[in-house]
Amino acid sequence: MRINENLHYDYSDVLIKPTNSSVYSRKDVDLERTIYFPMSKQRWTGVPIMCANMDTIGTYEVYQVLSKEKIITCFHKFYNVDDFKSMELNPDFFAISTGINENDLERLKLIIEAIEVKFICVDVANGYMEKLIEVCRKIRQLYPRKVIIAGNVVCKHRSKELIKKGLVDIVKVGIGSGCFEGNTRILMADGTYKYIKEIMKGDWVINRDGRPVEVLNLFYKGKKHLISVQGNHYMEPTHVTPDHNYWVANLEHLSDSTIKKGCIQKLIEKNKNIDKYKWVEINQMNMKNQFGLLPKKIEWKLPDLEFIDLSEFKAPLQEYDNEFIYIGKEKYKRYIEMNELLGNIIGSFLINQHKIKVIKNYVCDFEIHKDLHSHESLIYKFLASLGNSLPHKYYCTNHYFIKGIYKGLLNINSIEYDENKHIWNIHKNVIELMYFCILSLGFNYKLSSNHKTIIIKKDEEPEKYYHHNIKKINNTSNLIDTYDIEVDNPCHSFIANNSIVHNSACLTRTQTGIGVPQLSAIDDCATGAHDVNGFIIGDGGITSAGDISKGFGAGADFIMIGGLFGGHDENPGKMIIKDNKKYKQFYGMSSVKAMNTHYGKKENYVSSEGRVLEIPYKGALKDTLEDLLGGVRSTCSYVGAEKIEQLHERCQFIRVNNQLNKMYDKY
Repeated sequence: MRINENLHYDYSDVLIKPTNSSVYSRKDVDLERTIYFPMSKQRWTGVPIMCANMDTIGTYEVYQVLSKEKIITCFHKFYNVDDFKSMELNPDFFAISTGINENDLERLKLIIEAIEVKFICVDVANGYMEKLIEVCRKIRQLYPRKVIIAGNVVCKHRSKELIKKGLVDIVKVGIGSGCFEGNTRILMADGTYKYIKEIMKGDWVINRDGRPVEVLNLFYKGKKHLISVQGNHYMEPTHVTPDHNYWVANLEHLSDSTIKKGCIQKLIEKNKNIDKYKWVEINQMNMKNQFGLLPKKIEWKLPDLEFIDLSEFKAPLQEYDNEFIYIGKEKYKRYIEMNELLGNIIGSFLINQHKIKVIKNYVCDFEIHKDLHSHESLIYKFLASLGNSLPHKYYCTNHYFIKGIYKGLLNINSIEYDENKHIWNIHKNVIELMYFCILSLGFNYKLSSNHKTIIIKKDEEPEKYYHHNIKKINNTSNLIDTYDIEVDNPCHSFIANNSIVHNSACLTRTQTGIGVPQLSAIDDCATGAHDVNGFIIGDGGITSAGDISKGFGAGADFIMIGGLFGGHDENPGKMIIKDNKKYKQFYGMSSVKAMNTHYGKKENYVSSEGRVLEIPYKGALKDTLEDLLGGVRSTCSYVGAEKIEQLHERCQFIRVNNQLNKMYDKY
């Protein structure tokens, strides 16, 4: 196994050391820079900052603010030719974004024929695809005098290749994080599942090691092309960006026939000298020799419930005290024990609910009220309250209760843990409850090829993970709203549609998965690009003005900003108020036509999918921009840089463990 032992740095790992300076005031600092691009033979003067082509910020409204400061806006891909014709644009301060398929190139051609364009941004998730170089060369042949931007990459070698072979002017540096379609189901620490688009900061999810971890942030990642993958461990296919990392078991060195003959878990255990588990981009996964994983032992974050209070289900005039509910002249126990019997009744009710016409008759026919020593009216109101699945409040750590639910869902009275059991026609309304029971009781399982049968068996193998097959189905044809979450844990992982996946928002801050911490990536790529008369953009990870300065200090010619330009009056989305605080709310649009029609018009902005993301409202973009540029000017004054291009030669970084004192953040 080859490991680069050198330390790699992100913005948070360093500070810039001040030095003697002849710059008296930050007002004396010149942020404009003139650059000559030898590949396209073009000259440009402006502030070397770019706005990312995210669909929430790469807009005309944002351009109108940034262009006044001579900053470039990379427009998102949803504007069409007619949209651009209606805009008043200065070609020095905007870029047209394009993908690399034929439809993208045709759209680019129509735009260039209609308006004057100086910058073209070729935007793909994975800058290491050979097709990217082919497409960039083609664009260069078609438009020899356009400034071509392409990426994203994180190493010197690929930066040189894009410039020398792809004939690009500027390389984007920083691997973008992968993400999921909004309806991807995430396994929560309370045993339930939640759509990724509905997860909030402060929620708890299960990580790679089966432990509960807190969610730090939810990110809306824009509209992207996704691939569809299907496993035999979840009912629905997963729609995910090709670059998202999955935690997989690795048997690439074994033949297909060996894998087919042997138990995957035993093969993994036997081959201790191989790289047993590793992060792999899902599109690069060897579907025959690498297997998706789910943790065997899960430490749920659940209450220790013992009883259900039936007073919630009494009639309004019925009386009750600390022990009993009084109905007529009889009294019934107020609390029923959460034991195996109750679990079995709940499981049987949920799996048979589609056959039950009248719940009251169901309770009487099977004499459930007698089994529970309670009044029939209380029991049928309780069962009716369950809905299509077990309500969140009844998830608990009671092993006997969970075992009863499991048996009820299987419609059985008794089962030995070492026996296989086939369940036909599993209903979607209970499948996730079934998963919860299986994982809590220590079973392994898989779904049949038609996804109507779930095969369950007790698994006592010593391995940490359950193994399951994954296969790629196809590419999705439409652009889809995507999301990702960030969790507070060193292994940066969570479980999406019952597969362990990487917390991609942290890929550039760890040395697991694909990527290099951003500051080191800029340093390496700048060296390579400048050797061949090219330029780079530091793309990603900017959280403050200080990060912008650090990027320039590390050698970036341009810095691209995404999220910092969000949450303003100029961004799409309506204003909401929560706890007396203002937020901008972003919505996914149901079609490209809707995006083009409503983009930037917050009073008419209509959602097709509900809430996406709430970020603090920041007011006017020009105020944020003044703060950011003022911060960069201050950095220049501290290190004696009269011009922004001098930052690189004047910056001396020091490694730190902590950048600032956060003890007063809670006040």
